[in-house]
Amino acid sequence: MMCSCSMLPLLGLMKVKGYANKVQQVGPEHWSVTFVNKKNKSFLQAWDAEPDAAMEDAVRDEAVDTEAAASQASSEHSGKKIIRLDNRGLEPPQPMIRTLHALEKLGTGDEVIIHNDRVPVFLIEELNSLGYAFTIEEQEDGTAQVFIQKS
Repeated sequence: MMCSCSMLPLLGLMKVKGYANKVQQVGPEHWSVTFVNKKNKSFLQAWDAEPDAAMEDAVRDEAVDTEAAASQASSEHSGKKIIRLDNRGLEPPQPMIRTLHALEKLGTGDEVIIHNDRVPVFLIEELNSLGYAFTIEEQEDGTAQVFIQKS
């Protein structure tokens, strides 16, 4: 099976960025491409056997990675817990998923501080709908820090 030549630049770019892929032809002009981080390459083999179970494993692994990163970056300050997340370089929706997952782990009055490549517009909409207080500090390099307080 040979994929379309127009897809090759994308496959090469994603490989350089640390992703493995699986390309499947679904129809005469219909392709399915699955990308996973190279550290989760076994997911692609598991996908052939049981797609739903493989997806559940990938989501669980991501949650464990997020918990570990958050716990490493958390600190206690004047009785409240603060989790710092560096979301720079992550592809959407990972920054939002990591941030919302960290907020779930906190108690009232605790804080999550995130550093993103840019102002996270969709996350801001979600924070507004959830009723979280936040402030945004745009940085000189174009990135943004968002301070979110769990209410």
